[in-house]
Amino acid sequence: MTWPKFKENQIIISADPKLPSTFKVVIDVIRAFTTTQIIFAKNARDILLVMHPEEGIELSQGHPNCLLVGEHLGYQLDGYHHGNSPGIIDEYEDLTDQRIILRTTNGVKLTLLADHYEELLVTGFSNSVATIRYLAKQMKPDHTLQLIPSDSEGDEDWSCAEFIKNSLLAGNFAEHEPYVKRILNCNSAQKFLNESRPEFPKSDLEYCVKIIDTGFVMCVHRVPFPHIVKEEL
Repeated sequence: MTWPKFKENQIIISADPKLPSTFKVVIDVIRAFTTTQIIFAKNARDILLVMHPEEGIELSQGHPNCLLVGEHLGYQLDGYHHGNSPGIIDEYEDLTDQRIILRTTNGVKLTLLADHYEELLVTGFSNSVATIRYLAKQMKPDHTLQLIPSDSEGDEDWSCAEFIKNSLLAGNFAEHEPYVKRILNCNSAQKFLNESRPEFPKSDLEYCVKIIDTGFVMCVHRVPFPHIVKEEL
């Protein structure tokens, strides 16, 4: 697949969620928006987003069959069914019509803070090809795009942002292996490579760097409550 090349001044990478742009994409490679990709691949209904752990608990009382997924600094939250682990979610055979409530340290926070846009998406590296295909189809010459690394100090999200930007500028998918290497070498990845820290399984990191063109993107809507839905390409 190829597309007309976009201009440099159409695309900005910035961690400031308030900058005005037509499209915004919040990026969380390790692990939030890798986990959400697996959730939607299992046919979940939607993912409700909460800023604070207690907010998720309170919200779940109105959705008794929901699944609470959340972490703080990488560790599973008390009262939640699971931490932010794509591997754990992948153990579910099917999540059809299941509603998920999600709280994470970086990705969800930046998504909820994002403003001044016409359309908001989220992605990890694993869903980046589908996200690129969607943007290449939807963006017009007078549109702008902001790519938002949710971990402003981590190279994993910047790597993904640069992969998306460079692909759109080139009119074709950039070679992904250099970006995979950057993600594996970033500080956030090292705890997943440390066998003495089983709470951060290496298998989760493998999900985060494996591109799967799922045929859908993850779009954020604000009404009636901030939530992510799957949109087929």
